[in-house]
Amino acid sequence: MRWLTTILLLVFAVGAGMWLWKGDAIAPLWKPPTAPVGTSESAKALKESVRLDRVQKIELTSTAGTLVLQKAADGTWTQPGNWPVRQLEATQLATALSNLQPRFQPIVAEGDLKAYGLDATQKPTIAKIEVDGETTTLIIAQPSETAGEPPFARPTYVVIKKKGTEVELDGLKSTTPADWKEEAASNAMQMTQFKLPKVEGDKDEAELALFKFPVGSGTVEANLKRQVAKFQPADGKDKVEETIDKKFKVGEIAATYQDVKGTFLKKPFPMAEKGTPIPGYRQLYVIFEKKEYKYDFTLIGPEKTVEKHKKGFDEWLKNFSSQTEIVRFDSDLMQIVSRPPDSYRRRQLFPEADRVKIIGGEPATPATGGGRVAILGDAFRSVKVTGPDGAFQIQRTAKTPEPKSESDQPGA
Repeated sequence: MRWLTTILLLVFAVGAGMWLWKGDAIAPLWKPPTAPVGTSESAKALKESVRLDRVQKIELTSTAGTLVLQKAADGTWTQPGNWPVRQLEATQLATALSNLQPRFQPIVAEGDLKAYGLDATQKPTIAKIEVDGETTTLIIAQPSETAGEPPFARPTYVVIKKKGTEVELDGLKSTTPADWKEEAASNAMQMTQFKLPKVEGDKDEAELALFKFPVGSGTVEANLKRQVAKFQPADGKDKVEETIDKKFKVGEIAATYQDVKGTFLKKPFPMAEKGTPIPGYRQLYVIFEKKEYKYDFTLIGPEKTVEKHKKGFDEWLKNFSSQTEIVRFDSDLMQIVSRPPDSYRRRQLFPEADRVKIIGGEPATPATGGGRVAILGDAFRSVKVTGPDGAFQIQRTAKTPEPKSESDQPGA
């Protein structure tokens, strides 16, 4: 058997050598890739967007219900309807959500997020945190429990949604700049549309329309000519200005990018014969195909306004991806955000009472700061409550039963 031992040792030595030589390249083959150090958009968003002293509102939605906490002018937390809030628990939640500095490298997940508990069908917890009038959204979940796994060993995974509107194209997603305002599609051919704020001096806002057609509905060249036909040459020009970039990419998809300038012929509806001339307009038009669909994106408006938004438009297009950056935290985060909404409400026996009279026993001294009085068991015969809608009285009918041990629980 010495020859077998020799072969096993040789295989082990070769494997160890390969690991030392190419271990960094081999390891990612069986574990999710992580974001490069210093490039995590999620960690950057957490650090810059969510600070405890600036948090104004928290809306937490989970399978247990929805909790809404609003910070008052004095720094205390309130709830809609002025329901009394447990300040300690509310502060713990706000602190946990505003102190999310990850200890682990973010994970770059491809496509399906069910392995992390973050798929929409798994109903993850959604936290919306309002800071200085802007909202940061966190999607929080844990993976499915493994048999025998202690609760503290299960990680908590978080996806940080960027400010803006997430647009999805057949599994590819990208989030618009925050100042783009989404509107309902104006016709059946549109996916959606946005209004982009105008710059000082311009009369109109820019408009972005997203169209989706079956593949085969017109060639690229025919569509490019159709876009130029929307314009007339600007004053002093003999033709409409046009540039075309055929190397542009929407995510990893090859696209054609057209930039047109001139006098725009604004029509009351697409098939109208005549349009109203509007000088100084510019249109950015992008056309590409994915699977069985063709996509047309049209950004049009005054030249200065379109120029202001061009960089954000280009970056939004380039950011379309099927990947999602996930940040890992310890299990204690999930324990805090999974508390039911009722656990943040301070219970009061008689919240609407003007006066509570306790009959019998010795007078008790109200607790400092809260006006609470301890009810001392059997010494009291009744409690009379007077409120704005009348009064009622609770009468003792017997002594409180003595505690007794359970036969099946000797220590209880």
